[in-house]
Amino acid sequence: MVWQLRLAELPRAENRAVLNRLYNGAPPYDEATAEENGVQINRNFLEGPNLLSQGRRQWNNAFLKPGNYFNVSVDGGPPHKQREWSKIITRHINRCLKRSPDYMEYLRATGANTILHGIAPANWESRTAPYPCPLMVDDLLIPSETLVSFRNLDHFGIYRQYSPATLYELTHGPKRDPGWNMPIVDAEIKVAAQEYQKSAYSVAYQFQPEKIEEYIKQDLGFWGSDAPPTIDCWDFYFREADDGNGWYRRIVLDSALSADSRASWRASGLRPQVVPKDAWLYTSGKRKYANALRQILHCQFGDTSAVAPFRYHSVRSLGYMLWGVCELQDRLRCRFTEAVFEQLMWFFRTSNEGQFTRLKKAMFTHLGVIPEGINFVTATERFKPDHQLVSLAIDQNRQLMGENAASFTQDFDQGAPSREMTATETMARVNAVNALVSGMLNLAYTYESYQYRETCRRFCLKNSQHAEVKKFRQSCLSDGVPVEMLDSDRWDIEPERVLGAGNKQLEIAQAQQLLAMRPTLGAEAQQTVDHIAIEAFTDDPALAEQLVPVEGRERLSNAKHDTMLAVGTLMQGGFVQFREDENLRDIVETLLLEMTLVIQRVQATGQPTAAEVAGLQNMANHIAPMIKQISQDSKEGERAKAYKDQLGNLTNVIKGFAQQLAQKNAAGNGADNGEMAETAGKVQAGKIQAEAKAANTRESHAERTAQRQVQFEAKERQTDEKHQLEMKRELERQQVENANAAAKTAAEIQIEAAKAAAAPKDTNK
Repeated sequence: MVWQLRLAELPRAENRAVLNRLYNGAPPYDEATAEENGVQINRNFLEGPNLLSQGRRQWNNAFLKPGNYFNVSVDGGPPHKQREWSKIITRHINRCLKRSPDYMEYLRATGANTILHGIAPANWESRTAPYPCPLMVDDLLIPSETLVSFRNLDHFGIYRQYSPATLYELTHGPKRDPGWNMPIVDAEIKVAAQEYQKSAYSVAYQFQPEKIEEYIKQDLGFWGSDAPPTIDCWDFYFREADDGNGWYRRIVLDSALSADSRASWRASGLRPQVVPKDAWLYTSGKRKYANALRQILHCQFGDTSAVAPFRYHSVRSLGYMLWGVCELQDRLRCRFTEAVFEQLMWFFRTSNEGQFTRLKKAMFTHLGVIPEGINFVTATERFKPDHQLVSLAIDQNRQLMGENAASFTQDFDQGAPSREMTATETMARVNAVNALVSGMLNLAYTYESYQYRETCRRFCLKNSQHAEVKKFRQSCLSDGVPVEMLDSDRWDIEPERVLGAGNKQLEIAQAQQLLAMRPTLGAEAQQTVDHIAIEAFTDDPALAEQLVPVEGRERLSNAKHDTMLAVGTLMQGGFVQFREDENLRDIVETLLLEMTLVIQRVQATGQPTAAEVAGLQNMANHIAPMIKQISQDSKEGERAKAYKDQLGNLTNVIKGFAQQLAQKNAAGNGADNGEMAETAGKVQAGKIQAEAKAANTRESHAERTAQRQVQFEAKERQTDEKHQLEMKRELERQQVENANAAAKTAAEIQIEAAKAAAAPKDTNK
């Protein structure tokens, strides 16, 4: 099966190798063609590589520039906790990813493959590996007619080259996968350890022309290089027909690793034979290796195809769209440069061989004269290319390149403008570029979100042996995230998008538009706009956060807002009931702060009033039961103790105010004493009332439910009794009506009978 996939992939690989040659800077003519046609200038002018480098730069800005790769939102827990847990998880998981060079190189490789070939495959090498590994397009063998959604994909293969050290790490350790065939593993590691350099006879290279192009660029065609030896193999994945869900894995050695099979293949020229199926390098047996394809393989697509449904092998990239015009441009520039050099040459006309010999011996640099019989060919007599036509062709090619690359690169300048654009024209141009760029990157963000979700799932594995995963879980748990929230199925993951979609010109234009709108925005929104503008102008998210903090900015919660509004009621001696879904910590902290402010104001005047003392005592009476409720959570013990200590200090100050007020009243007249007694009574009454109401609010939910149930049952009984009484009355009424109707009917019958008897009889009968 792998062999058939190889053969089907070969013509596609040759086409991709053509693109690789062009964008690696290879000249437009091969050596044989250039010599046969007398091509003197055969150079790649690197316009194609430059366009692709601009596309990669925009991709890198879009994915690597944001402070976070993505944001996480949890869907469980109290509302005020959801936001806190989401920020903690987002911070810790992005910290691990941002500090990983492997993950950064994965994103760079994804952008490069997407722009060049339209396909960027990646694979997780084990069940628990946290980071995906980028693959070359030719390393992934996908059956023909497979859709880009992989809905009809049943099997695929990946070409791997394990170094001895890598294979040893995979097959040794405390939790080694039992699927590895250790006798073969040990034998291959031993053979590779005895070699000094990589084999130059790998069979796989004969079917991977892209790799050959890369080795030519890397080693200038020196096959037996200093590269360390590798153990080449094919990693094969498939779905069983009976379940159709789980994926299974087999690894088979590439035939080139066997010296006997390599010698046999070279001698006979026949298809090489792989190791027999009962001697796999790895097999998952009947165990499922993965539950879903997304746990094994991820692909990013930058497809420009027009025919749907889109198929994997019909994907066409930006590199494909630019290839034809870039190669024509290189050939045109080669011929144009030849014509320029031709115009710089001196042409002479000779009539015989003798004059030609004299011409070769003549020295013109210092004499200023030429021998008799030799004549210059003047400019009017030479052939002159049509420079307007040449310029038109070059400009037209540049325009085509700019139009084809507009959605992936910076705006391609077509030359000096005839006039300066107006503001309206500038915005129209910016909006046009924004539509193209945003459309391209929106699709890229969507595809990448699937990879983000799988990466998050791997970071949530409980028994993972990877240090990054252990560190992430420990950090989240230490910061108060419940263990049940470390489940990616309970996360909403949204990629963080950069302003301008990676296009620097568009980013600056959008930042300037936001600054123009800034005066009409609120204070918090103005701070956000300032942060965005600084980051756009400096490309330094850390500097923007330092100058205008946004990430750590405190926002006023609903609980704090409601508590601030309730302070006036509390100071007047009233009772306030807060909602059960509000954060008690925010309520207590706000009340303590407001109490501190009121006490500082009273201390500044030095004259506490009875109303102020009563209001402060009322606030303290409201805070105490809430602190007690917070202390019931074992994790909040220290926080509750700090609240209690702070409240105790404030209560002592309030007692001092009360004593000061009592002394003042004692030194005054009886009216003052009466006022003091009345104030003390109000304070005590307010305290009793607050305590009673607080006790009522602390009633258990079960008691309230029982009371409601009793009330409901009593009401139901009343309803039933009323219904029975109404039915009884209705029955009696119906009986009376029936009796009346019967009596009426009998009377009518008697009357009719009497009338009939009294009527005269007919004597004629």
